[in-house]
Amino acid sequence: MHRSPSGSFSTPLPSSFVLGCAGLIAASLLIFGAVGIRALASSEPEAEAVSEPSETPALTTSTTSAPQVAPSPPSERSAVREVRAKLQRDLETGKFPAFVADVEELLQLDPDAGADRKLRSAIIDVLMVITAGRGEHADRLFDLIENRMGTHGIDLLYQLVIAHGGSRASVRAAALLADPAIRARGTPAMRVAYDLRMASCAQKSQHFSRVREDGDTRSLQQLELLKNPCSRRNTCCLHAKDPELLSAIDALRTRAQN
Repeated sequence: MHRSPSGSFSTPLPSSFVLGCAGLIAASLLIFGAVGIRALASSEPEAEAVSEPSETPALTTSTTSAPQVAPSPPSERSAVREVRAKLQRDLETGKFPAFVADVEELLQLDPDAGADRKLRSAIIDVLMVITAGRGEHADRLFDLIENRMGTHGIDLLYQLVIAHGGSRASVRAAALLADPAIRARGTPAMRVAYDLRMASCAQKSQHFSRVREDGDTRSLQQLELLKNPCSRRNTCCLHAKDPELLSAIDALRTRAQN
């Protein structure tokens, strides 16, 4: 027994009791520590799995530009100018065999030369002279018109028929146009004008709708005659009041103004 600081006496606790209490305290600390660690671990958010975006291969569009037609080289353009100049000289000096050779050479260098209205007019003038006596030069020029000038050549044949009727050149052109295979290579406007011209009076109305769609001034001239009253010059007058005829005339007049 010993005296406490307050002056009272106390009996010391047994050592077994002290050791038991210490063990309980240690066990409690271990339990509370484990629970705290588990709670802390459960409170941490789980990392979400981040899925990597799938890579989609980019679509590549091939933008190949349309091939451009290369312009004629300077040497070729110069050759065309020289041939045209020679052609004009041969025309003015009346060297028609040379003129025919010039036309052939020009069409070789420039296949679209037939689109030149002045050239077509010159060809008609020469044909009117050289066909007066049938010869190889006329044959050669007609062959170029028929086979080397495309639609322009076939239209030129029709121009010979309507503008120089009765001439040898016109008769020969009419014989060529009588072939449907040759006419088929002409423009739609030329074909319908030819069909309208060759149709009988009673059959002309069958072409009015085609004329309205494809015709030009060559058909318009014929339609204007059909709408006139009967007379000594106009014996085909039974279509004068036909609505299809009047509609076709209006359409061609409008087209000619545009």
